[in-house]
Amino acid sequence: MKKNNIINLIFIFIILFPILDASVVLTTLPISTIIRGLFLIFSVTYLVKNKHNLKIIGFLSLLIVFLSIYLFTINYSIYEIITSVFKLFYLPFTCLLFMNLDYDKKINKSLIISLIIYISIYLLSYIFNFGYNNYLEEEGKIGFRGVFNSINELSAILVILYYYAYNFLKDKKVTLIIITILMLIISYLTGTKVLLGGILLTIFINIFPVIFNKFKKSSAKNRLIIIISGILTITLLGYLFTLTNTYYNMKIQGEFFKVTNVFSYEFLNRVLFNDRLTFLNTNLDIYLNSDILSKIFGLGTSKFPKLVEIDIFDIWFTYGIIGLLLILSIFTYILKLVKFNKYNLFGIIILIMISLTSGHVLLSPAVSIFFGIIIYLNKQNLLRKNEKI
Repeated sequence: MKKNNIINLIFIFIILFPILDASVVLTTLPISTIIRGLFLIFSVTYLVKNKHNLKIIGFLSLLIVFLSIYLFTINYSIYEIITSVFKLFYLPFTCLLFMNLDYDKKINKSLIISLIIYISIYLLSYIFNFGYNNYLEEEGKIGFRGVFNSINELSAILVILYYYAYNFLKDKKVTLIIITILMLIISYLTGTKVLLGGILLTIFINIFPVIFNKFKKSSAKNRLIIIISGILTITLLGYLFTLTNTYYNMKIQGEFFKVTNVFSYEFLNRVLFNDRLTFLNTNLDIYLNSDILSKIFGLGTSKFPKLVEIDIFDIWFTYGIIGLLLILSIFTYILKLVKFNKYNLFGIIILIMISLTSGHVLLSPAVSIFFGIIIYLNKQNLLRKNEKI
């Protein structure tokens, strides 16, 4: 396939992201799984056919051997087998694909369009009251997820898309301000910590260097003004935070678990991590009490009452030590070859931070593909030793 055709294919695919995610709720047909599955097949086929690289073929062989043993040890249905293959293969092979494609600025535009479509679908579903709440009525929390299946995945996607849209639209301030306001509205409506935190972190990452450089060049009087302005801004933001649904949901969570000290382990676990550390202890006990084969190749998902929703542990418990090492190896390999600039490195860090706090990143094809996209945006031709894999 010619270069332009591949870029056009990826351009269309990225624009389709929000429609594919909404289709999971809007139709019983597995449209998202089929199209994303076809893209995975394309990625593997392109790499094997065009690169003829022993490392790629070797990595694919390792995954196939591991998956064969894994599925032999786990009693899965056909659907669960396909899902397992999908989740395990998607991150490494989409990353490898984007590492081997030449950069085209057209993809930047597709990310902005995709973000606008996500925003439009979400807000229209809210305006016309066509969608779903993220919490049960008896929980007492407030959060609207619209026509999207997972609020955690949606939050992660919106955060990373906004992070790059902010960078691409710096010269189009009116557009950037409008998108920022709409993102803050969505953050209020979803009531999630990840989305609000991601928006504020993005703004901080982009604004702080400008303010800091101005601070260094300013007189003592102007420095004092900047410091006072910063303190007032932080105070105002703190007050505004208490008016958000995010704060309200944290308050409900704290009251339910009778958490009174914000500096306690209970606050960290029950409120900030939504009890994930409790699930971690439960699942760790189940894993440690399993047989040696399960420790090596994982227990699947059915043996656990609930996933931890901290990706690194879910991979470990579900796919075992071997599965965890396979995923970590691809990250090590990428970091060894790709010299990230600061902005793209922060993009990777943001995704990893989300995977460690709310999950649904490394094993979610809708989100994990953004690791590959970041590699692509980093102009992947800048590889150490001028080497492609």
